[in-house]
Amino acid sequence: MGARAQVTFISEPPAGARPQLNYATPYTFSTLAGEAGNAGSADGIGRAARFQNPNGVAVDSAGNVYVADWGNQTIRKVTPAGVVTTLAGLAGSSGSADGQGSAARFFHPSGVAVGPAGNLYVADSGNHTIRLVTPAGTVTTLAGMAGSPGSADGPSGAAQFCDPHDVAVDRAGNVFVADTANQRIRKVTTTGTVETIAGPTGMPWDRVGWSDGTAQEARFNYPWSVAVDRADNVFVADRDNDTIRKVTPAGVVTTFAGTAQIGWTNVGTATYHRLPGRDGTGTAVQFGAPSGVALDNAGNLYVADQAHRTIRRVTPAGMVSTLAGKADEVGGADGTGSAAQFDMPNGMAVDSAGNVYVADVSNHTIRKGIRSEAGASTKAAVNPH
Repeated sequence: MGARAQVTFISEPPAGARPQLNYATPYTFSTLAGEAGNAGSADGIGRAARFQNPNGVAVDSAGNVYVADWGNQTIRKVTPAGVVTTLAGLAGSSGSADGQGSAARFFHPSGVAVGPAGNLYVADSGNHTIRLVTPAGTVTTLAGMAGSPGSADGPSGAAQFCDPHDVAVDRAGNVFVADTANQRIRKVTTTGTVETIAGPTGMPWDRVGWSDGTAQEARFNYPWSVAVDRADNVFVADRDNDTIRKVTPAGVVTTFAGTAQIGWTNVGTATYHRLPGRDGTGTAVQFGAPSGVALDNAGNLYVADQAHRTIRRVTPAGMVSTLAGKADEVGGADGTGSAAQFDMPNGMAVDSAGNVYVADVSNHTIRKGIRSEAGASTKAAVNPH
């Protein structure tokens, strides 16, 4: 049995390092719901609503935004007008009960996705399960066993997950899971079978790493978020490797963008400073704990760069630019490009018009971004409250 490398993570970049970010297409961000710095559980309109560390967001074809409200143990709904209601779960009451609306229970839901039939899929991290929520708020357990973390593939009721943080759904209704603590990418098929499509088998201490390869050859370091394109390629925010990975339908894993900072060994120690952030192409790019990914209809990938507190975009050709946020500057201000501020941006979603939604965890808010050329004329409509 081998001991895995001991790694010390230091968030600050090395002395003298400066971010190199390109705001070629800045976005204007406003607060759709919640109020920065004010946690709570209240339903309401716009800034009168309250969230508690919202982690994940998804948007349906009508522009409704669904929120995995991690700290409140609930799934919330935000209309395009900013009206917030609680769809399922009861604020302050954790558990694993299936049921209708407030009778259902979650335990730190972290990721949410909208399926082709309008159902919601939830990564219920603390329960180590994947849940299904109908548009009417009826909750069932799709896969995994509540309170029984593990890594077993198989029929949905016998399969196990360990701290899954995000889900994505393809057009056929297959659910892809960032099985974070297992360092794997999993798939729940439409027939209810759970499969591992990338990442290692073996014991937990052998699983963490960074390497491209096919299926079990690949290594991740806390895969945090997933998105799936129309060709069924899965994009992964490989958070602690500071990279975006791509998994083909055949299970071939490559590094799509970003610079992995550590050469992993079986035994040893490593210490690194978080790189300062750089736009560009491919492996020349620098991310800092990418924690959310979402795709638009053109195949552009949007990334919540959590450590740098910025929102980034990756084109299908791998060109990375920064849309909003000022690197390493914490705040909750609305604004355009580098004038906008975030505090731990996490979950991402993109609607059919290309508007971007962000779960801004430590601000306890849901943010909405639009292209800056449209920002001046529509900002009031985005956040009328």
